[in-house]
Amino acid sequence: MVPSFTLEQTPWPEQFPYKPRVEVAIAHDPGHIYLHYRVEETHIRAHTDAYNGEVWKDSCVEFFVAPMGDSHYYNFEMNCIGAIRLSSGTQRQGRVPAPRAVLEQITITTSLEKAVFEEKSGGFTWELSAIIPVSCFFQHEITQLKECNLKANFYKCGDDLSVPHYLAWQPIDTPQPDFHRPEFFGRLNLAVG
Repeated sequence: MVPSFTLEQTPWPEQFPYKPRVEVAIAHDPGHIYLHYRVEETHIRAHTDAYNGEVWKDSCVEFFVAPMGDSHYYNFEMNCIGAIRLSSGTQRQGRVPAPRAVLEQITITTSLEKAVFEEKSGGFTWELSAIIPVSCFFQHEITQLKECNLKANFYKCGDDLSVPHYLAWQPIDTPQPDFHRPEFFGRLNLAVG
């Protein structure tokens, strides 16, 4: 069984104090990264099912990763019904969106029906799993994860929910919400045995 961890950081608590419960598990083999999120939250919504849509406005989980341990990173953003956004670059501006052919290589399963819906309030638990082939690092030539020391951060957000929120694995020290900050990524050691 793969151990999980909880997203504990609320980087902007004065503005956004709400803290849903989010557990993340990550595993790998030489050719893939496996992610599993389990989310408990009070409000939930899914306005987009489009490739590279505005998923961060929905109930959304994210994995930002620099595969070579430098400042060039990829943002894998997935809403609660499995719509995905992926781009690459060194900062928020000028990011290169992944072609649809790259996005179609990612396998995403979710405990929710894959249909858009308006915000619901109450108490909700949902899960999302993603299988990311190394070929999705489309601006690098990586054939396998071998003795990789990735830099990454894991997030949960919901920008357009009635109660917006921002959670992270690693602390972020900025005055306003900004996940596109690779200088705050933590190190993931994925040594292949």
